[in-house]
Amino acid sequence: TDPVSIPQAIESTIATLTAEISQAIHSEVMAIIKSRCVGCHSVTPTFPGFSPAPLGIRYDTSSQVRADASRIHTNVVKTQFMPYGNFTNMTDAERAVIDAWFKMGAP
Repeated sequence: TDPVSIPQAIESTIATLTAEISQAIHSEVMAIIKSRCVGCHSVTPTFPGFSPAPLGIRYDTSSQVRADASRIHTNVVKTQFMPYGNFTNMTDAERAVIDAWFKMGAP
């Protein structure tokens, strides 16, 4: 191996791993949002009594979730106000995933 290329190889490996971790946690957050939040916060809510989405807040897409990361973190992690009445049975482990995702910059 060429000693000059080692730092580049390390940086490349770190960048690849960071991207993979970011994608993995984002996928996990989206799965949580889909199972715990989208029943109410969607263009087409499925939870009885929630049509349209409360306050017009929708989480149908990754961009909507990322754009509202701060509010999600506050309501799901800090205050645990959401899901409302915990009707969807969000677990502490799921809240921890959302917390970690937010602290990573909501990738």
